[in-house]
Amino acid sequence: MRAWVAPLARALTAPLRPTLVRRVVFALMFAFAAAYLVNLAWSTYAFRHQMPDTLPQFASQFFGAIDTLDDAASARAALAALDRVVAAQTKSNDGQRPGAGMWLRDRSTPVPETVYRSAVLDGIALDTDGKAPCVLHGQPCSSVLVLSPRWEFRMFGEHLSYPRAFVAANELLLPRFLVAFPLLLLPLWLAVAGGMRPLSLLSRHLAARRSEDLTPLEQDLHYGELRPLGRALNTMFGKVRLRIERERAFVEDAAHELRTPLAVIAAQAHVLARARAPDARDQAEQQMSHAMERASHLVQQLLSLARMDSATPPATAPLNLAELLREQLANHAALAAREGIELTLDAPDHLQVDSDRQALCSIVGNLVENALRYAGSGAQVELRLGRSATGVTIVVQDNGPGIAAAEHERVFERFYRGRQANQKHSLGSGLGLAIVKQAVHRLGGDLSLTSGPEGRGCVFRVELHTPAATAGR
Repeated sequence: MRAWVAPLARALTAPLRPTLVRRVVFALMFAFAAAYLVNLAWSTYAFRHQMPDTLPQFASQFFGAIDTLDDAASARAALAALDRVVAAQTKSNDGQRPGAGMWLRDRSTPVPETVYRSAVLDGIALDTDGKAPCVLHGQPCSSVLVLSPRWEFRMFGEHLSYPRAFVAANELLLPRFLVAFPLLLLPLWLAVAGGMRPLSLLSRHLAARRSEDLTPLEQDLHYGELRPLGRALNTMFGKVRLRIERERAFVEDAAHELRTPLAVIAAQAHVLARARAPDARDQAEQQMSHAMERASHLVQQLLSLARMDSATPPATAPLNLAELLREQLANHAALAAREGIELTLDAPDHLQVDSDRQALCSIVGNLVENALRYAGSGAQVELRLGRSATGVTIVVQDNGPGIAAAEHERVFERFYRGRQANQKHSLGSGLGLAIVKQAVHRLGGDLSLTSGPEGRGCVFRVELHTPAATAGR
């Protein structure tokens, strides 16, 4: 039973799912309805004011039909026939009586004699002359007087009220629009559906691609609307391809870096198993411990870099940045003493910001550790914290041998170890500054490296664009 429930549900909900074709067609239908309303409004206005404008024309035409007649009986018969046509074509505002009437008098008699008078004019004083306004059944009307040597002809027309003009306009326009609507809708639907065909072909082409195929689209997108989509897809493919290549290179580099300490551990474990002399065993244990320390350090940095590379947004929370720097200083005090380096801090007692604590610890910790490991014995490393125009600034400065200007950009690359690093420390993996760069990027800040005074040492400056809530000594 359940086998047919899902298809039935999809079939019933299909008309409710939004589609581009339906959206375009609905927009065209709205435009069609708007056009009808505009025409209806204009026609209502025209019907409301047409009687004063068209009455002289009708009066002249009707009078021309009787002016050539010589006897009153013929004129009466002609006007009676015309009056029936007028009564069928015009209605008063109440919809019960004709909206126009005629009156004819014979001027050839000593006292002008009424030859014909429309029934709608019964009981109405017809003393208006020319085009003077008049009242017909309580409604404003217009009258037109036409004279000849024999006849005096007057025609009266009631002005339509806006409700009656609206009904008349609707009766005229609605049938025409109802006939035109399906004749327009079907071609429009077919045209829009056909216009979406290139998009359907593109989606089928993408669905047929292998998951590892990130080459640019070679399909001919000669439609202007599809070219921006094609360019965006090719740009995205390029970014994904570059990221995959970087991740593959990262894995290969990580495997290469781990191979050395693992090989040392394996070799020294073999030595420990065979060595009998205490000195040989002590040396093997020392080298194994150093290799394990290096492998552990590398794994920790890989994990830190993976966290900084994460697409999840930073977990920001209020924190005292000055206190965080003091904690990092305490954590690295032992390393500073072991390396014979003076480590100092210049910061306010309190500086609160909204930021990611883990990312800030990675930034400060790696910068301080990098300075302590490579500044050299007797050097000074200073950690400074202050406010800037856009947020806060963290500076780590040392007076060691520094880094050559040609290497300032490369030191932030993953697994890159400069000449000084290769000469001093085998523990470094070349990931510390890469982690700093990624963490600063994750927080939306800026990172720069310059040489210290007189070209000695390094100055790492981190600009975090986050307002400092409070600061003080």
